[in-house]
Amino acid sequence: MIVQFHRAIKLADLPEGPGTLIELAGRQMAMFRRGRNVYALDAICPHKQGPLYAGFCDENHAYCPMHGWAFDLVSGECKERAEKSIHSYEIRIDHDWVEVGIKI
Repeated sequence: MIVQFHRAIKLADLPEGPGTLIELAGRQMAMFRRGRNVYALDAICPHKQGPLYAGFCDENHAYCPMHGWAFDLVSGECKERAEKSIHSYEIRIDHDWVEVGIKI
């Protein structure tokens, strides 16, 4: 598969800590920033369809605001139930733009 990168948001416009909903290439993503590190996961928690983008993150996990399920920021693995893991997206920073890699 080929990964195609899309400009999503300027790094300065992405708040640190809380999630941000990003719609890109027909997909909804929850984007989280920790310093200059940015992570993107599927926007919806598979548990009860909670808005993961309305949650927050720590150094390693994004947390669903509805029931606290934790998802690894890099892999999307669900800490509570591995079979409920979500998709994570490759990120790169280019001239202060956050770009998201989407497999085509």
